[in-house]
Amino acid sequence: MRIRIFRRAGVCGMLSVSVADHDGHGNARPEIEEHTMTNYLLIYRADPAAMAAMPEPTPEQAAEMMDAWNSWAARAGDAIVNFGDPTAAVSPGADPTVGGYSLLKADSYDEIAALLEGHPHTAMGGTIDVYETQPVVGG
Repeated sequence: MRIRIFRRAGVCGMLSVSVADHDGHGNARPEIEEHTMTNYLLIYRADPAAMAAMPEPTPEQAAEMMDAWNSWAARAGDAIVNFGDPTAAVSPGADPTVGGYSLLKADSYDEIAALLEGHPHTAMGGTIDVYETQPVVGG
């Protein structure tokens, strides 16, 4: 299985929010800590020539492939932010090896790597690039 991760150093996955000691009516309020999970963009890649050379799957094979994707999605569960879609290169110079994407959330890359074990795309000989998304400052 080939998985690459791309991320910038110095990104914090926790956000602590302090609130005033009192709510303005003399009632004490606890400090609130909010946990923010990181989003990871998965880019599915495959060699277009190898894909074109593959025979058309039988209905049974197509059903098996769909079952594999559905099983992976069930295992990933709430980590899936957006299951994604297949893609097609349409602009000049676009990378034709990009065949799709998904957006997941997790506390760490290690959690993402565990979710990608036995992923149906890599089982078919494809590769997955993993990008950690970066929050927009002030956004």
